[in-house]
Amino acid sequence: MSRYRFFTEQEICVEVVEPRGDSKGNALILLGMPATIGETAITAMLTSHGWTTLQPHYHGTYDSGGLFSPASAADTVRSVTRAVEAGAVIDVKSNQSRNIARTVSLIVGYSFGAHVAFRTLAEFNDLTVVLLLSPAIAYGDDSTGFSSEGVDFLDYLSRSRPYTYRLADKSEWQRFYSGLDNSFPAKTGSIAQPITIMAYVGSKDESIDARRLTVGLTALVEDVLGDDTTCTVKVVQGAGHSSGDLLTDEIRSEIGTLR
Repeated sequence: MSRYRFFTEQEICVEVVEPRGDSKGNALILLGMPATIGETAITAMLTSHGWTTLQPHYHGTYDSGGLFSPASAADTVRSVTRAVEAGAVIDVKSNQSRNIARTVSLIVGYSFGAHVAFRTLAEFNDLTVVLLLSPAIAYGDDSTGFSSEGVDFLDYLSRSRPYTYRLADKSEWQRFYSGLDNSFPAKTGSIAQPITIMAYVGSKDESIDARRLTVGLTALVEDVLGDDTTCTVKVVQGAGHSSGDLLTDEIRSEIGTLR
């Protein structure tokens, strides 16, 4: 496998891992908060199935510029998609141009990353698969089954990662945790090809109610992408909230069949 980094014009650092053989296309990984940067169970699974993984550092986190907020996380996604549209990026280490697929075909939204995904989902034209792992989609209400810790979580984030998470003004986060950022834009026009949405939640994940997730996610997908999109929620027995728990051998094999 080949690994490298590139930066977008908007100062977003993106970690790229390429598969050993031919690539199926780009898979954009949107992580939770706080995130573990680098190779994870998610990147290992996707590259083993032939995907090139793009893992951006959200604005205001790790090696990306700016301040971190839900809105800037969505802007991070837009910055990455604009960068790959050129078909080539600059490998930071070698300072040489590297070819890259011009579109994103698969999105992974893990925990908070699922919220970020839905803020930008309607803007993609070439998506075929969306994977939602322990999805924390709506904050401040339980319409999609997720119960958040609330704005007090930011105090922990500030204490534990004062340099790797540079938070935007608290008013932006108070809006987010009050449920005022849960209106996700709908796709305009027709979808180029069918999109498969698979959501996985652990049976021991106390932060997500699987029944409410199933009902709420089905309605949300219809609102955002229309009723032609396939949406499935699966409960992984014995798993908690972590992606490593969810990605059992059976789930990895199932994901490997998606294109």
